[in-house]
Amino acid sequence: MRQSFPHLHVASAYSPHYGVTMPEALVDQAAAAGADFLALTDRDGLYGAVKHVRACAAAGIRAGLGADLAVHDDEHRPLGRVTLLADPTYPTS
Repeated sequence: MRQSFPHLHVASAYSPHYGVTMPEALVDQAAAAGADFLALTDRDGLYGAVKHVRACAAAGIRAGLGADLAVHDDEHRPLGRVTLLADPTYPTS
């Protein structure tokens, strides 16, 4: 059965307390569900990006990349979080 929507906010084990699964296992699970796209959005960095992209390429899944980032004001007070996403495999022409 083909997955009908892409997961856009997935944290890997490289995001302590927010994700527990290694990027390769996340891709395996997405492929088993019939996904053709999976975004990895680790918390405050791109820690699992290389492993994610390599695993997606091996599984024939488009890899999206992003990060769930903390936002602070000029006084370094937390304002919240923002998730930035990119689809590096999207056709540009």
